[in-house]
Amino acid sequence: MRVLAFVALVSLLASGARGATADFALRTSLVVDGKSHTFEPGRAARATFPADGVTIEWRNEAGVISATLRNTSTFPAKLGRLVLAQANDVPGDRALVMSGWQLTNLVQPTAGKKLVSKTLLQLWDPKGASPAAVQFGFVTFDRINTEIEIEGGVVSAVCDFEGFSLAPGATIASERLRIARDADPIGALHAWADAAAAHYRPRIW
Repeated sequence: MRVLAFVALVSLLASGARGATADFALRTSLVVDGKSHTFEPGRAARATFPADGVTIEWRNEAGVISATLRNTSTFPAKLGRLVLAQANDVPGDRALVMSGWQLTNLVQPTAGKKLVSKTLLQLWDPKGASPAAVQFGFVTFDRINTEIEIEGGVVSAVCDFEGFSLAPGATIASERLRIARDADPIGALHAWADAAAAHYRPRIW
């Protein structure tokens, strides 16, 4: 129900496409069998990393981040948190924490606290030298538990596999994350909604 209602919200927001890719050096990490492995694709478009018998095929396609995990070992691999993208020094003194239709979506100050969103985190600093909305938003969100966290200017977008056992030779894809920057914070929300609507193609009744 949460996904269906949220897709309905997406369809109401969707409009003309806009928004620019935000240029951050990114990190990724994956927990396999309780052990964390961290890698730094930086600004690369594609990268492949080994992690205890699991290969991470990481992609950044014009600001849309995704990964495919493949178990290359002969044993099942227990998957935990995949930090799909982590960025430091993300600007914005307030954040829209957006988690769906049935949960409260609030604009909150970012200083001195950790904020967690389920689907979309949009930062904004109207007093900055070049005011712009910086957005981390999942454009798919129906297969894996997703979270976007910010604390101390560090944003982490997470797909949590919650102990899922990946069989030998099997693959699994992450959800897809969009990272963008836009001078218009309202326009940025429409651009995210367009991207999600393009995937789900919700019926408008």
